[in-house]
Amino acid sequence: MYQIFYDDDLVYDPRMANGADPGDLTGTILDGTLKLAIGSGGQLTFTLPAGHPMIGTIELKAGPVKVTEVLAGATNVVFLGRVIRMETAFDNSVTYECEGRLSYLNDTVVQPGSYPPYAWSYAESQEYRTAVANGTVPALRLTKLLEAHNTMAGAGGEIQPGTVTVSGGDMKRNSSDWLTTWERLLMELPDSDLGGFLQIRYSGSTAYLDYHASIADFSEYNSQVINFGENLAEITRETSGGEEFNAVLPVMADGNPILANHHSTLPDGYYGTGNAYYKRGYVLEQVGETNNVVAVVEMDVSVSDPAADRIAASIAYLEANAGQFVNALTVKAYDMSAADDSVEPFRVGKLVKILDPPHNIREAYLVMGITIDLTGGADVELDLGAQATSLTSSGAQRINEETAAKREPRVLYRNTTPTTAQSSGTLDSVPDVSAYDWIFVEVCWSTSYTSHRAGTWVYVPDGTSVIAHPSVDWTDSGAAHAYRQVTIDKSASAGSQISLGTGNKANPSGTTEGTSYAVVTTIIGF
Repeated sequence: MYQIFYDDDLVYDPRMANGADPGDLTGTILDGTLKLAIGSGGQLTFTLPAGHPMIGTIELKAGPVKVTEVLAGATNVVFLGRVIRMETAFDNSVTYECEGRLSYLNDTVVQPGSYPPYAWSYAESQEYRTAVANGTVPALRLTKLLEAHNTMAGAGGEIQPGTVTVSGGDMKRNSSDWLTTWERLLMELPDSDLGGFLQIRYSGSTAYLDYHASIADFSEYNSQVINFGENLAEITRETSGGEEFNAVLPVMADGNPILANHHSTLPDGYYGTGNAYYKRGYVLEQVGETNNVVAVVEMDVSVSDPAADRIAASIAYLEANAGQFVNALTVKAYDMSAADDSVEPFRVGKLVKILDPPHNIREAYLVMGITIDLTGGADVELDLGAQATSLTSSGAQRINEETAAKREPRVLYRNTTPTTAQSSGTLDSVPDVSAYDWIFVEVCWSTSYTSHRAGTWVYVPDGTSVIAHPSVDWTDSGAAHAYRQVTIDKSASAGSQISLGTGNKANPSGTTEGTSYAVVTTIIGF
């Protein structure tokens, strides 16, 4: 449930609408829409009926206008802003359009010059040198720009520096133009080589500006799960290659490829932890991906460097920069907090789990944006997996392209040439699987480990699960011997989460198998 206030005076409260006295319009609006998004200050539009006591009180660029969510009797601010447009209709109803606090950074300007400045005090010099040594120059620059803005904006327009996860040392920035504080922030921080993006948040009536290095900074989950047949009303999925890539062709400065075929020390095949990457000719690609999009990247590595160094550099680049194809979802759902204020509403910047088997969606996506119909009961529209956007003086622009899907199928372990049976024990080379709800484990049995494979998907949201392979009867008599017990313990430390049970497990044929000739060959997380 949401409320609207203007300068702490109540404008809207759904509990007061259609009250006992039909002539009392306090707390009543005809319609209202709140839009929130990562990297945006937010937008609020609402219409007051003729006769509402706040008509005539609400003024342009005054206020502030505040939207709060009610959760278990407590209130949390989700929007702070000001009215930028008013329109009176024929029936004397008045519509108000509001912009969020982040847009206030367009009210102040930064004079032309460089950072760090050519002339500064000893204290400023020492402060900067300390930040360089600690890798906190981005946080220091954000603080300095906001301090200057707050001095000019005064009370009611202040934004405090928040959490900064972007690190960086000595940086040189310069502009010969008069720019707004927002334009200067973008130029010096997220639009520079530092990357990342800016996000507004509120604590009480105080606004904070966070500077995030990546989507991975958002790890909290919305308490509500979107389930097919329960609170899912509509879903639209858009797949786009965009500028994302999942393979790399590394080259030297002269354009010659680094992973050249004629280097016998670097054969085609699987590389990396869990054989998660495959070298094919000049290209290193992520295993399990289709329709590879290849990025040609110049690297500070030469064909004369050891093969391990060339592969390591290529893998490191893919791990840091590659992304799946963008899977942008637009979801219309029922927000159960509308009926029960003990349920947390959907929130931007938190992950939300979607369980929609008919559309083959069992993923957790980051809520990048949300549109809330304030008078439409519990209807909300969530933008999941879209690019982060920011509000500038000329509108919305893309500031950082990242795939926001937290869950994508990924090969975590692959043993392509097993030579030794596993009678029991943990697979200590498997990466952390605790981030995946669905886990696929394949067990192989034969004297040569080239056939008789049996694999099963299992849903493990948390805790421990035991898999017995296979889940159906196999006509291949040899495959029956792959019927081994595998234990997945997500509470254990990485490397000790998956273990192969001991022998003598009953197989579908009614016989038992011994302790020899079984091995886990593939593990996939989803």
